[in-house]
Amino acid sequence: MVFSNEGPQEENEEPVVPVSDSEEYSGLRAQDLQEVKDQLLVETADMLSVPLFTAEALLRNHEWSRETLLEAWMTDPFACCEKCGVTPPASLYSDQPILPETLNSPTNSEPPDHDAVCDICTCMFLMSEEPVHMPCEHRFCRACWEQYLNLKIQEGDAHHITCPGYNCSRLVPVDVIESVVSRAMARRYLQFDIKAFVDSNPSMKWCPYPGCARAVHLPEIENTNGSNSLLTAVKIPEDTSRAVDCGNGHYFCWNCLGEAHEPCSCNNWKCWHQKIAEVKPEQLTGTEVETEAAANCLWLVTNSKPCPNCKSPIQKNEGCNHMKCSKCKHDFCWVCLEQWKRHNSSTGGYFKCNRYEAVKKVEQQTQVLLSEIGISISSYLKHMIIICTPHLHIEMLAV
Repeated sequence: MVFSNEGPQEENEEPVVPVSDSEEYSGLRAQDLQEVKDQLLVETADMLSVPLFTAEALLRNHEWSRETLLEAWMTDPFACCEKCGVTPPASLYSDQPILPETLNSPTNSEPPDHDAVCDICTCMFLMSEEPVHMPCEHRFCRACWEQYLNLKIQEGDAHHITCPGYNCSRLVPVDVIESVVSRAMARRYLQFDIKAFVDSNPSMKWCPYPGCARAVHLPEIENTNGSNSLLTAVKIPEDTSRAVDCGNGHYFCWNCLGEAHEPCSCNNWKCWHQKIAEVKPEQLTGTEVETEAAANCLWLVTNSKPCPNCKSPIQKNEGCNHMKCSKCKHDFCWVCLEQWKRHNSSTGGYFKCNRYEAVKKVEQQTQVLLSEIGISISSYLKHMIIICTPHLHIEMLAV
């Protein structure tokens, strides 16, 4: 099946700005993604007069939208920085007599060559030989730092590495990470960082085709509001299905990340897949390519479940019911698809879920009540008709 990149003309929709279909989406390689991110960080850092690391943390916490970030920044920049886990920049203290180093952080007047105690392994180390400086002034030896950072990077949590200090939410700067871990681990960190940049950006999505490392990016338009001029991603209506190309000839749906099905809506496409699940493999007929595509859809529908958060297909072949999406890090139950934090020993533990049975029972009871209410309402309406229009009732009896 061939999908055209030129979509139908929407007559009833009111797009944010008229954008041609050929310019609506752009495929980006890994180096292109790094350039887009670097440009966004530099422009934001210059706009807010903050370091690049602070700009990255602020943007990440606001879904990489400078417009949303600016609104929060104008409301309360100190609360904005605290929420993002970064130290407020010195520019915010220009009109205040208190220095930023004295706020919410312990004072450190000791010389840099003194002995310190690691808060993790409780071993003594010399600060001058293992200098790892954090804005929160928590002290750890270099061995514990390296082990902690390597573990975080290997787990794929590279985009939100906080200080290992107890109850500390300060983010670890990039220069600290690169100065502690090896070069190979630093390269892996940068790869995870780019992946997190796309995963946490609503205007970007990875190409779902296996082995393709490209991402698709929505265009940005100039949104002028008074004296502020920002770039805002074009908004696509939720009920619109759009087939996009990553640049390698891979067409897929922007909304559901499945096979391109424009102009069919995602809901209709989902219903079609449910119909496919009812078909037996021996009933599939047609060409070899069509049969293989139908068989793939049949396998995907019958052997996987969509993530409740990002809708990515997930397969469970062993283990407990606690599932964690590798893409969006959402924790959920495989049986009832509810958030895992709502489960405990009272709901069946790790290998059983009684929430599904309880929800199903409640739904059945609700259907019974709705049926009874419908009967009562119907009977009530009949009585009201008889009372309000007695002549019509007499005529109906006469007939």
